[in-house]
Amino acid sequence: MSNYKFLQEYIQSIPEYERRHYIHGYLNSGFILQNGISAFELDRLQFEYGFSLPKELEDFYRFSYGALLNEIEIFTIPEIEKSINSLKPMDDLGRLENLIPFANLRGSGDTFAFDVTQEVDGYFLILDGFHEYPLGQWNGICFGFHNWLTKLVENKFHPFWIV
Repeated sequence: MSNYKFLQEYIQSIPEYERRHYIHGYLNSGFILQNGISAFELDRLQFEYGFSLPKELEDFYRFSYGALLNEIEIFTIPEIEKSINSLKPMDDLGRLENLIPFANLRGSGDTFAFDVTQEVDGYFLILDGFHEYPLGQWNGICFGFHNWLTKLVENKFHPFWIV
């Protein structure tokens, strides 16, 4: 059984008509879990793009390779590379080499990233990358991707880290 079954169960508990929100024919927000990919395909993509992803993200990709969770879009590996390239102009201190952006908040430009230099019990710090701040001023949210998703579900996808 997947470590992310709780996420699938949460989405299934939402009435079908509330799972997708369109504005002018464009999917603005909603809940979509893509099909997962095999460990072989995941290894191939990491090799192709030159990434070494956190184990929790690898586990999630085997469950769902990309997702839309309300307004949070979980990236695929090519989208991670695209995000890295878009963040390069903001990286005045070389901090980007220690970050792995894995999601964004649609419509705002905010990015969520792993800080691979900050780890507790094998879990990397998740950062809230506010789009108007340089990378060095991004704030920590919590440690661990699974923990982050669990807290999002518990808070019905409202940003629990903003008080």
